[in-house]
Amino acid sequence: YNSSNPKVTVNDITLADAVQHDGQTWYVISGTLEAPLPLKTFAVQVSDTFHWNYAVVEADGSWHAEISASELSQGGNFLSLGVLDGAGNWFEQSGNVTADLITPVEGGDGVPPVIDDNPTDGGNTPPADGGTPIPPVSTPPSLTINSFTGDGVLSAEEKLSPQTFSGTTANLAAESTLTIMLNGQTYTTTLAADGSWSVTLPSADLQVLPVGSNHISVTFENNVGGTTTANKVITVEASAPPSDAIPPQPTIDMPFVDGFMNAHERFEPVTLSGSTGVTGAGQKIDLTVDGVHYTGAVDSLGNWLVSLSTGQLMEADLAEGSHSVTLTATDRWGQSGITETTFITDTQDPLVTINTLAGDGVIDSHEISSPLVISGRGEAGSTIEVSFGASHWSGIVDQNGQWQFSVPAETLQGMEEGSYRAIAETTDEAGNKGYASAGVQIFATEALPQLTLDPITGDNAVSYQEGIYGIIFTGTAAHLPSGTPVELILDGRTWQGSVYQDQWQVQLSDSDVKTIKDGNHTIQVSATDLNGNSTSLSQNLLLITHYNSSNPKVTVNDITLADAVQHDGQTWYVISGTLEAPLPLKTFAVQVSDTFHWNYAVVEADGSWRTEISASELSQGGNFLSFGVLDGAGNWFEQSGYVTADLTSPVSDNSGDPLPPVTPDNPTDGSNTTPVVDIPGQPAPEIDTPFGDGWLNRAEKKEGSMLTGTTGVTGSGQTVSVIIGGKHHNAAVSDDGHWSLPLAQGTMKTGFGKGQHDIVVTASDAAGHTATITTSYQVDVCAPKIAFTHLTEGQQINLASSHDQHVSGTGEAGDIVTVRLGDHQWQTSVTSKGTWAVQLETLDALTPEPGEHRITATIRDAAGNVNHVSQNVGLYMAEPQPKLSIATAAQDNLINATTVISSNTEDGSNSESHSAITLEHASLHPDMADNLHLSGTVNSETLSLLYSNLHTSLDGVADDETLQLNGAHESLDFATLGLRSGNAEVINLGGFSSNNVTLGQKEPLPLTDNASETMTMKGTDGNMVTLSNIEGGVWSEDGQRIINGQQYDLYHNASASHEGSLADILMQHNLHLQLA
Repeated sequence: YNSSNPKVTVNDITLADAVQHDGQTWYVISGTLEAPLPLKTFAVQVSDTFHWNYAVVEADGSWHAEISASELSQGGNFLSLGVLDGAGNWFEQSGNVTADLITPVEGGDGVPPVIDDNPTDGGNTPPADGGTPIPPVSTPPSLTINSFTGDGVLSAEEKLSPQTFSGTTANLAAESTLTIMLNGQTYTTTLAADGSWSVTLPSADLQVLPVGSNHISVTFENNVGGTTTANKVITVEASAPPSDAIPPQPTIDMPFVDGFMNAHERFEPVTLSGSTGVTGAGQKIDLTVDGVHYTGAVDSLGNWLVSLSTGQLMEADLAEGSHSVTLTATDRWGQSGITETTFITDTQDPLVTINTLAGDGVIDSHEISSPLVISGRGEAGSTIEVSFGASHWSGIVDQNGQWQFSVPAETLQGMEEGSYRAIAETTDEAGNKGYASAGVQIFATEALPQLTLDPITGDNAVSYQEGIYGIIFTGTAAHLPSGTPVELILDGRTWQGSVYQDQWQVQLSDSDVKTIKDGNHTIQVSATDLNGNSTSLSQNLLLITHYNSSNPKVTVNDITLADAVQHDGQTWYVISGTLEAPLPLKTFAVQVSDTFHWNYAVVEADGSWRTEISASELSQGGNFLSFGVLDGAGNWFEQSGYVTADLTSPVSDNSGDPLPPVTPDNPTDGSNTTPVVDIPGQPAPEIDTPFGDGWLNRAEKKEGSMLTGTTGVTGSGQTVSVIIGGKHHNAAVSDDGHWSLPLAQGTMKTGFGKGQHDIVVTASDAAGHTATITTSYQVDVCAPKIAFTHLTEGQQINLASSHDQHVSGTGEAGDIVTVRLGDHQWQTSVTSKGTWAVQLETLDALTPEPGEHRITATIRDAAGNVNHVSQNVGLYMAEPQPKLSIATAAQDNLINATTVISSNTEDGSNSESHSAITLEHASLHPDMADNLHLSGTVNSETLSLLYSNLHTSLDGVADDETLQLNGAHESLDFATLGLRSGNAEVINLGGFSSNNVTLGQKEPLPLTDNASETMTMKGTDGNMVTLSNIEGGVWSEDGQRIINGQQYDLYHNASASHEGSLADILMQHNLHLQLA
């Protein structure tokens, strides 16, 4: 720890270290460092500013960075010095610098001043990463605009004659073209040799200028490949109106169509409109909402529009209640007219409740003959729609807040037994909706109740691991309403459960399980219906939930040469003994210590056992052993043992009574009188992959399965013995050597618990030659868990904005999830964190019509077990909202102060309408900051971006800058647009879970200055980040980091090999990630 932290010195700061960028003062801070180990990054921070300034480090260890004058104080300044070493460790140390920002300096021997807008040391020193030296930027051109008409005011008299608009430039070539725009009219002129320019504005154009402030813009191509625009504001005085000129008589169309802003409209852009009441050019309007002014456009027919973005609505903070709207319309002569209106903000969903159906939620054989009353409370005057089964009603909530509908008895009598729900939807005057539902069960038949019991833990045997968190008993319940008590008796004790939607469940806690003794038990389950009819069932259950309780007492016999056998020319020894097992066992195996090879034994009914061990694993004398036991519940335990082997002393046929050889092919008496013969054509059994994939799942266990294989020989008289589930089975064998063993459901009731199991296959031919093989398989009969997150019953999905919708949930890591809606489906896998998410694309092209549909998510695990979860969702079609598009700007495609940005509605209804997007908190030159106008063209792809919350200039020095999404349903696709945004180091998806971002890789978004830096993704639960892998798939997870107590996942882009490419992304732990 801390081994790479360098020794750092810092030089004092004086006025000689001052530099200028965009009219702002910065200071060069410098010093030296001695680094014991390689470094990637060195940065300086004035304490408590929380803003790192990244330094250039030279080969000799000198370094320099720039710090804003706003962060420095006269005198002493405490610093934090940050280091990212070559291995990726980040360390910080404290420092101090003295700044004399008052005393004038003549020159001094400090760091040479950095030239304007080129933050290097002026000497073309290579950057720290050894890249190409940064050339100095030449002095940018500047433009001066002379005062228009001498005083900046265009009087009524001056309108009657042409006026000259002029100015001068510096650092711009003669004959350069300048473009002037005023009131939608364009004029061009060329630059004179002395840098002056002028253009004559016709009287006819001046006379139609709106009264008040007007903007004149001057644009020219600069010397860095872009354009520079400067604005001038002039004041236009009113002219005397003609005698027949009617003053404006403005009107305002009903805001939000109905005069209400509801919860949905609060987060959607809105356009207010109306008429000025007069015609002619030169009109202008001023709209105020609760005193806040907004500008709009007016055409020559007097039609006006004011577009309010979602961000403006959020800034306005239109609280619940009434709000005033005032419009002032002014014609070109200065005549004005005013009108007012109001609208009401109502974003509260109306409350609606449903009374308990049938009094107790159950319709019995007596109540089925009477109508079912569905009633409840709601907001007086709101509309109410109720559905129950195939029946639907609509009406109005009365003045007392009551509503009621009735289901005829004959309708109830035609409905099947089971559970039903009444769903009520109410809509208030503002268009807000409220929902409620209530369930009722119909059990009106005389059918007797029935219970079934699912196999407990899959095989009716509970192991230590399976019981560590308790046991859940489940089954089906026919003709029993939800809520019916279910009683389970085990080991003389009783537990209670209940029925829910034709299923029952009783749960034993882990503490309950600990108190039940291990062994074979019988459980009894019973329930009683509403008419007093009872049903019950019983089931045998093996419990081995206490650690090591099934480990047997084992003895082992000594080994002699009489125990030797031959297989394929290799010598094996029969090892045998006895065991006393307190509980049922499935498998017993023996291992010579340190060989890591288990030899499975045959255990007889009297407790004797035997197996064979290769001669290569035994030593003369003592041998340490390990005994492994798989008990009837699937627990595996081991114990140590010891056997003495005498592999040198000859034995005779009549010396004692040893166990006979396991195979009689080559009996050995130790005298070497019987030659060892390798007989060709002996059995060599094989087994096909058990259950097709090596997994036994719930369906296969319930429906039965088949084991198959070959013996390796042909001919009649062959036999195959299979040990599976702790039991011996004889397989069917054909003369061609193919064998098969059907496994019925009853066969797999016990001995097939969750986990790994072995299959032992022994094949014999007619001559008595035998051979054995062992293989393993996995059992998993538990359905994988799956659930939706951020998706509720009845949730509404807009078909027109399906690209903003995603469905997410939880499941078991690695399992495959398929989401289906209508005829379309999406597939993904569950991440290592147990989460999954899919983006609903092309939803508008699907067959489902607007209305209620069911969305289903199905999960499949490695064993093939399947589970699913479903929700009802409502599909609807809303008018497309305006979408922002960004066209390619400049040669580097970099978003900066001259970026071309526009917003365009794409529904085709009004191709001319647009609304401006502004870049807030951008640091601009004083001459441009007040009147800067950003405009441009429409690209084929769209994004929605409400604010660019950037703390310095977008294309300035490296800095901690944030790109912020402040609205809902924001979708930012950098991969498709191919955009760049200089120096942004954080993308914050905001506070709405519907926001998402897509990043590319082949031409990735260089959101930071240095490929060694990381992009940080932040947001709220449910936000989705897509990393595009369309060019080959190189994004990979590369560990985790903790930053300020927040956990982030690190993803690395292996293809990012050039400066400026996005190489690493830190993903906030709660975000959803998908690779596409």
